[in-house]
Amino acid sequence: MATSVGAIVINGVLKQDIWLNKFNWSLIMLILSINTSVFYRFTDLFPLLSSFILGYVIEIL
Repeated sequence: MATSVGAIVINGVLKQDIWLNKFNWSLIMLILSINTSVFYRFTDLFPLLSSFILGYVIEIL
């Protein structure tokens, strides 16, 4: 459920400004990759986090 809501929110943000669409997407992916590396180093939640991010990507695409 949270994955669907998050994907809708991110998708809405991306569609608000067509000209900044690619920039926003790059920024979101950068933030996600940073968060992933941080969680991978400091917690055991990496499998959960990676599946959560994968859910975002699938629903956005």
